[in-house]
Amino acid sequence: MAAPEKKLVRSKSGLRMVTVDDEETSPFLLMEPPWVPDNECDCCQSCRGKFDFLRRRKHHCRRCGRCFCDNCCKTKVALPRMCFIDPVRHCATCTDTTKKENEFFDKHVKTLANGGQFMLSGKDQSDIESQFLCKLSSDHRFLNFEAESDKYESIKVSNLESLQIMANSRDDEGNTLATGLALKYKNSNDVMTMVKMVVTTGANKKQAQIWIAAMQKELLTLNNVTGSVIYLATDGEENEPPYTEEVLPKLTEKGIVVHTLAIGSSADEKLNNISKITGGSSYFYSSETVDSTSLIDALIEPFTESSKDKIIRIKTVHADISTHQVFETNFVIDDTIGRDTIVQLTTHVVRDVNLTIKHSEMTFTKIGTAGDNSVIYVKIPGIAQIGNYDVFLSSTTHDISGTLSIFSKPVSSKQAVLQVNVLNTEPEIQYSASLLFPLYAAVYKGSMPVTNATVMAVIENEIGDSFNTVLKDNAIGADVSLNDGIYSCYILPNELNANGRLSIKVIAEGYSAKVVVEVTRSPGTKFTDDFEEHSISPFMRVALAREITVKNYTLLDKNIDLIPPSPILTLQLTNISNEDNTYTITWYAVGDDLDKGNGKLSPII
Repeated sequence: MAAPEKKLVRSKSGLRMVTVDDEETSPFLLMEPPWVPDNECDCCQSCRGKFDFLRRRKHHCRRCGRCFCDNCCKTKVALPRMCFIDPVRHCATCTDTTKKENEFFDKHVKTLANGGQFMLSGKDQSDIESQFLCKLSSDHRFLNFEAESDKYESIKVSNLESLQIMANSRDDEGNTLATGLALKYKNSNDVMTMVKMVVTTGANKKQAQIWIAAMQKELLTLNNVTGSVIYLATDGEENEPPYTEEVLPKLTEKGIVVHTLAIGSSADEKLNNISKITGGSSYFYSSETVDSTSLIDALIEPFTESSKDKIIRIKTVHADISTHQVFETNFVIDDTIGRDTIVQLTTHVVRDVNLTIKHSEMTFTKIGTAGDNSVIYVKIPGIAQIGNYDVFLSSTTHDISGTLSIFSKPVSSKQAVLQVNVLNTEPEIQYSASLLFPLYAAVYKGSMPVTNATVMAVIENEIGDSFNTVLKDNAIGADVSLNDGIYSCYILPNELNANGRLSIKVIAEGYSAKVVVEVTRSPGTKFTDDFEEHSISPFMRVALAREITVKNYTLLDKNIDLIPPSPILTLQLTNISNEDNTYTITWYAVGDDLDKGNGKLSPII
């Protein structure tokens, strides 16, 4: 098997040599972790020392993504599991882990690639035994079995479930010797299968036993808990040991990331801090809010970016209908997504629920059964066609109240994908009469900004209230630059009415949106960089912000106008008429409260 084609890429952590095709990526490799945002980390996550610009500067461990001071993150170690060309910065815990793994890469992978001779028998061919050379493929993705005549299906390494070593002999010193192993795995038909591999006698016996030891190391490496993720959801406080304070040091030592979900106002206040310390994300779901989709949003959101096969969230919507009624909605597949597109309903009872998707002349239907556990879904086969899809939901036996969530994957790993990311600022809102809390969302296609999209935030609080606010890319209010793909707004004091956590969902849609493309022109002998706007196909996206907490709320007199209009930053002289002796000036109108409401016309002097 030929070695996979590779390319050199630059990430924020350094230069990496990665495979051109993601399908050829080694199962031993790790994804680069998301970095803990600088504004969410004010002290070292090891020694807890406060960061400053001189004596204790902030650094990110390239393996776990958490923040450390220079003293706690000064070691540079080769990190082949992330394909870095040069040694990169590690914290103390990750240094030990990486050094142990590097021994596996330096020694055991070579042993597996050289192969070992075994007598092979499988569940499907238990009546025969054949001798094979078993070896790891050059891209580390398969265990291949080579023989002169017989054939045995290659095993995908990522499909290995377990390994059992057989040992019924000892050497002259009494040490146990491996005589074979049994591998449990999923075959190409996704069926659980087992193959038995017995060490052959003769000159190749020792090599086969060394191969078994290396194979055991391989499975341990694939299943190493270091760098694992825990999702902690709760609607209450701790009441039984072990308590968070007891296990948190062990989690950070292992580099385990903890995402948290606070359900309702009674959820433990320590959840946010747990995520912050471990480098995870914290979310909030208000059980008091009618028609909220935040619970399902929060369960999916943290795994969209961490997933090796990126998940693109298209839409989430609450469905609430009576028996025999039909709920209708729609979604759009744009030209950057369409693979593994799923429309999923999560509700209490899915028996007899009819979920139907229609597009052009195609129809896809799923009817829930008693065996379906609160979830039914329709998966569009292959690559979903570009365009609008209609969704119909109904039941002839009971009412439906649940969440429809729609997501897909990029058509190709090489294609620029349209994405929406909520750019969190501070995790707390300190309430005051002059509060201006900015909220930002980036809409990009690859690295190119998307303009003329419609972006809205749905904000829910602990007591069940919610409101919508529009984010704009117009250089007014919170928005700094016109048409840069960053959509912005301020959360104002009169929009909040209680202390506590907030859930913020951002919805972006584009029906006449454009992407800003850099173009190089050559007028004569000089080259100049310019930008053009190109139309893009309609799209839908949804993203969830990390939880934000309101503190020190006080009731204000809403009859008192405390927020001034935004300054006008878009003033332009667009026309001069010498005949009429007139000048034409244009600008984007501002609001009464910054960019919200209707501003009053004032004379221009």
